[in-house]
Amino acid sequence: MKRTAMDNAIRSSVVVLGSLAFGYMSLELGYKPFLEKAEQYERSVQSQASQHQQEQDGQEEARWDNNNIEGWEEKNDNEAEMINKVASDVTAVLGFTPSKDFDDFVGIESQIRETKSKLILQSEQVKIIGIVDPAGIGKTTTARVLYNQLSHGFPFNTFLENIRGSYEKPCDYGFEGLAREVTGLAGNLPLGLRVMGSYLRGMSRNEWIEALPRLRSSLDREIESTLRFSYDALSDKDKALFLHIACFFGFFTVYQVKSCLEKSGLDVNHGLQVLAQRSLLSIEKGFGTMHSLLKQMGREIVKKQSLEERQFLWDTTEISNVLEGDTGTGKVLGIHLDILKGEEIQISKSAFDGMNNLQFLYVMCMCSTLHTPEGLNCLPNKLRLIDWNDCPLRFWPSKFSGKFLVELIMQHSKFEKLWEGIKKLPSSIGRLINLQELDLSRCVGLKRFNGCSSLKILELRDSAIEELPPSMRTWSCLYRLNMSGCRNLKEFANVPENIVELVLCSTGIEEVPPQIENLFRLRKLIMYGCKKLKTISPNISKLENLEFLGLRVYGFLEHDDIDQYHPDLYEVIIEWGPDFKRSWKLRSDFDVHYILPKCLPQKALTSPVSLRFRGRDGLVTIPDCIGRLSGLSMLDVKRCRKLVALPQLPCSLLSIDANCCEYLKIIDSSFQNPKICLNFAYCSDLNQEARNLIQTSACKYAVLPGQEVPAHFTHRATSGSLTISLTPTPLPSSFRFKACILLSKDNIYSFEMVRNSLKGVSCRVRGKQNGHTVQYVSNQIHHTPDLAGCGNHIYICEDFFSLNQDCPETEETTSSELSFVFIVHDTIWKVKGCGVQLLELLHCSIDGKETEDEESMGIMKPKENNLDVMRMYRRGPGIYQSSTVVDDSADHFHHANALRR
Repeated sequence: MKRTAMDNAIRSSVVVLGSLAFGYMSLELGYKPFLEKAEQYERSVQSQASQHQQEQDGQEEARWDNNNIEGWEEKNDNEAEMINKVASDVTAVLGFTPSKDFDDFVGIESQIRETKSKLILQSEQVKIIGIVDPAGIGKTTTARVLYNQLSHGFPFNTFLENIRGSYEKPCDYGFEGLAREVTGLAGNLPLGLRVMGSYLRGMSRNEWIEALPRLRSSLDREIESTLRFSYDALSDKDKALFLHIACFFGFFTVYQVKSCLEKSGLDVNHGLQVLAQRSLLSIEKGFGTMHSLLKQMGREIVKKQSLEERQFLWDTTEISNVLEGDTGTGKVLGIHLDILKGEEIQISKSAFDGMNNLQFLYVMCMCSTLHTPEGLNCLPNKLRLIDWNDCPLRFWPSKFSGKFLVELIMQHSKFEKLWEGIKKLPSSIGRLINLQELDLSRCVGLKRFNGCSSLKILELRDSAIEELPPSMRTWSCLYRLNMSGCRNLKEFANVPENIVELVLCSTGIEEVPPQIENLFRLRKLIMYGCKKLKTISPNISKLENLEFLGLRVYGFLEHDDIDQYHPDLYEVIIEWGPDFKRSWKLRSDFDVHYILPKCLPQKALTSPVSLRFRGRDGLVTIPDCIGRLSGLSMLDVKRCRKLVALPQLPCSLLSIDANCCEYLKIIDSSFQNPKICLNFAYCSDLNQEARNLIQTSACKYAVLPGQEVPAHFTHRATSGSLTISLTPTPLPSSFRFKACILLSKDNIYSFEMVRNSLKGVSCRVRGKQNGHTVQYVSNQIHHTPDLAGCGNHIYICEDFFSLNQDCPETEETTSSELSFVFIVHDTIWKVKGCGVQLLELLHCSIDGKETEDEESMGIMKPKENNLDVMRMYRRGPGIYQSSTVVDDSADHFHHANALRR
């Protein structure tokens, strides 16, 4: 057999087995004997390769050695047969046994058909289908029947029953918390779970507790050997990048890693792509993460080096010994010190003297004591990142230049003067040309500081800073400034015009000045908890790039959620552009009638926009200024519970969603666009004038609470169907009507009421004339908004129907009627009643014949350009009068030419 055929046979088996995700643990154990044989076969083939070079037909005859190793031999180069042979043998090794056939199950045919319809058996992808229903309803039975019907089409198959019960048994005796920790240590990887599960199997609870410290501190040998396969295939540069991330960065931003390793020679851009492609880390939306087991593997690789040779230190005890004993060497690139509560560490004055290549220093103190009784002689000049929480230093060491610093994070530090004391560093710190991020949050002893023009991010939260350096206006790189909690700040920050994010929460600022319009790149301005803020310049509406504006009297956190904290909080969201992808958001608890007219973006006044209001209790009325939005197409105020009135609205509106506005009473507007969708579901407090407006307006559809079909629908019924007599008028060729459907749902709350919501309504119409029945058709589909609650509602829509066949032959009409049936596409909502209001009846009378094509379309061709159109219009309930109109210019009859009422 050719080597390629054998490889393909093995791979085929692996692919099939790998797709059996439900039985991973038992499957992995059962597959191991075959895997070992395959590996032995591989070695055997390599040792005997030279013996097969002499074969004339070029076939490579695979033979096993004589060590009682079973194998396969194929001389006819029939790869398909060989694969089947390997698959059969693997099945025997795994010991899979198919489930028994069973018959005579009654009542599950529909469930089987529905589940089958969701399977795509031709696909090579793994697909998981869940069956969710109450206990005892037949989920397992359905799955078992489906297994019996389909399993014969797969080379490997098994049926696993009561997986959850098997999983929960070990947790019945106090193992649940321990099992969660083990799952976390395994990183949720099946391989890790299998290995750790095998290691812990059979142990008592106390033995689990005793074993956990080892599992926390070291990586299982089998897991490590498996994970190292991808690592060992990396280049030296990519291996070094992997170890940097595993030992120091962990969860990171791509920008941070690129900045800190920019001059490391590691080719970071390409290296990150390689590591992601090899699944050694994942990158999404600019953020990177490394799996906990991979991170542990990287640290295990470094830990195998001697302490003197290690590039990264993270063990607290080892770092403590190095810092206290001055044993650090020039090999060390990074120190990651995370001090637990209650620990104390002494740092020697000369602790960093020997670590001249140190680039990354991270120190996190959690309620611990870190002492530098004599200060420090120096810090290594090659440091690119310092993140030192609660640093005890009041001044920098005199021998520290800091010229390579990229990030300086010094939260809670004891600094009084940031830069003084640094050798050869002027007060402007102009030489720090690489510094991009500076964080001095909660440095309560620091009242003034000088920055540098290279800064991109400046965090000064809860510091004692009283004023910013005048030179800040020239810092052209500054992207973000955060001065939240700087209560000594009285005036709006003097920032560069191209700043993008400005966070000034809980400051003493009293005014947003007119100069705000100069910040032409500003996207985010957040001022929460600014209780002294009294004046806001309307120039803020000129900021064309502004995306988020937070102006609040209460609140103090930048990321406060709309549903939390003060009940008067609300949001206004405007969207525009292609597919409404661009947005502007206002989050505030100011008086909406004061703040929105001032801040409303000028471009929103003329552009096609959608407008959303959010606020459970923060909105009572909506400002009249939205009437100036000439391009407003959608207004969304759903769940604004306290909203009581809607103002005059622009005629451009195509949609209003006021779902669950429980207190909405008044609508001071009219709806003239026949394409508008009106959703007033669960608006139970609407006054009669508002209800009449919604029910009588021309619209695509309208939904509102109701207990009966309104009286202006002249034909009504207490079910989902009704019949209208037209005698003595003949059936129309087409007609337009307005329908009202009364929807009802039980008041019993259930999961089904949340999961199932009203998705559509359809109507069937047939006509009957002199005993002859004809069908009408419509090209309209009536979509409906989600209705997840309960209570009676009415749904109103318009439709246009035409005959899908020839008109009945002209003869005296002795009887004619139209029958309507309304159908709700939902399992919970039911039709309790309906009503129809005929708007237009159209009749065609033609002297001549229809062509075949025109006949199939229901379009009649006039003879000599003469088309008689009879229009029926209503003069009171049930009374019709006809008139005849001649149109010499029409070539044929169109629905669009129908005469209006």
